[in-house]
Amino acid sequence: MANLYNLNNSPEGQVRVKIIFFHGLLGSAEKTWLSEDQNDPYWPLWLCADIPDVRVAAISYNTNISDWISTSMPREDIAASLAPILAADRECISVPLILIGHSLGGLIIKQVIRRIEVLAGRDPIYRSVLHNIKLVIFLGTPQFGSRIASLGVRFRALINTSPLTQSLEADNPGLRDLNDWYRTYAAGKIDHLVLSEGKPTKWLGMVVGSSSSDPGVDNALATPIDVDHTNICKPTNREHQIYVLIKNKICSTLTSLSEPSRPDTASSTDGSPNAKRERRSFASRIATHKSVAANEAEQKPFVVLLCAPSVTTDASSASAKLGARIRDALIADEFEVVLGEDDGIGDPRIVSTGNSALDEFNFVEGKCNAVVVVADSIGTYCELGILSWNLANGPRFKKKGIDIIVIVDSKHSTSSAFFRNGAYAIIEGAGKADFAAFEEYDVNLIVDRLRSRRSFYTIDKRGSRRGASK
Repeated sequence: MANLYNLNNSPEGQVRVKIIFFHGLLGSAEKTWLSEDQNDPYWPLWLCADIPDVRVAAISYNTNISDWISTSMPREDIAASLAPILAADRECISVPLILIGHSLGGLIIKQVIRRIEVLAGRDPIYRSVLHNIKLVIFLGTPQFGSRIASLGVRFRALINTSPLTQSLEADNPGLRDLNDWYRTYAAGKIDHLVLSEGKPTKWLGMVVGSSSSDPGVDNALATPIDVDHTNICKPTNREHQIYVLIKNKICSTLTSLSEPSRPDTASSTDGSPNAKRERRSFASRIATHKSVAANEAEQKPFVVLLCAPSVTTDASSASAKLGARIRDALIADEFEVVLGEDDGIGDPRIVSTGNSALDEFNFVEGKCNAVVVVADSIGTYCELGILSWNLANGPRFKKKGIDIIVIVDSKHSTSSAFFRNGAYAIIEGAGKADFAAFEEYDVNLIVDRLRSRRSFYTIDKRGSRRGASK
């Protein structure tokens, strides 16, 4: 049975925000959020002490992995049961809401918002709840599913996996549809913080890779944290990175909500001299920002190393043809593409020591923003082994935030456990890894991903370049 629990007494002042925690599979409103702090283990309550006038609540619902234990409803039905609970809560319809979800809890949040959006069309109470949702925080949420859930589905006859677990299978169509809807709905309405696990979980490996934890919402790339899936929701103390990021994001959201809104310069009918000067000043700042951003982007292009079987000497194989399509699509979108593998030998932009592997390593570390590997040759598998470990674990690579995308022939998807649990698992944790039919692969998936990275790395809110090669 679903319930909403208020965890602290009424603040002395007026409640100015309500923070609601959503747990994941096999979680609960209590144990999911217990830290290692023996004196004060329930960390959601730290927010009550550190942020004035907040109400902290946790919501519970049945999320068993197997129907042998007890039956769990599908995600859509859980959302349908939670929506009226939120609408019946006085604070949910009267103060700003911040929703925090661990793992499946993040998907439940998106599904609840979708359900409320439908109900808001005919009920003003639901419209109030929907309007009040100002910030969503995802902690290790499998936006596009998890390979661990996929394993459970394969053995569902033995495990009797619940429909809820089955819906978490990697690349589940229902999750893609939910995320497509959410990205469109949330744009301009909801702020976000996205934290992803940076360590494999014992016995399980990377439960949610960084590519699956990133919902692709505006201005909120996933931030990797040096913990596993279990501990992405368990900061050890108030100085822990997870807690600091969450607390600071909540505070910045509250600050932005308390600031007076800027007049709508497009529709304002105020013709006073002060209003006109404000509009001109605001427009001038926008123009200056665009000018600086454009100049910075032109001076320092977004560099992609493309590693594929030779796309210049023999483009007859499906993998080489895919490499050529990726190259052409990236160049058409004004990326600077540098070819790796055999095509990179002799390229003056890469060569420095005469050792091709070391040269590529130095080039990526010093000049690249992203690496794309079409793994289907001895050379590309060598590159994958060298680059994957360093991109996932090298301190300078991680600090720079280099993205890596790997496409492997789908014929290998059910074989080579060593490869799947080695290089492929590392890439899943550090970037994006796909098993795909080379002839059918949509190169726009790569272009769209790198375009969003380029917009983030190239320009910050002050018009300054961030994260790109120098």
